[in-house]
Amino acid sequence: MHLVNAERMIDYIRKTSLETIEKSVYALSPDPEDNYLFDLAVQNNCLFIITDDKDLLDFTLKPVPTHSTDWFLNTFPV
Repeated sequence: MHLVNAERMIDYIRKTSLETIEKSVYALSPDPEDNYLFDLAVQNNCLFIITDDKDLLDFTLKPVPTHSTDWFLNTFPV
């Protein structure tokens, strides 16, 4: 059952996403390898980032809100 839900979620994300190239600008993430996530989100006017990375969820200087996958699934049931 979870595989079917995961496939539906992936299909939904593909239909609602656009491919883009990010420019490196943001440099304040707790893990420097995560800076690109905020770069992409800011440059594409994203409303939020979905992650289960505790460091990103707890990070206070984020330019875009972060939410957990549980929040996403409860807010946008597929």
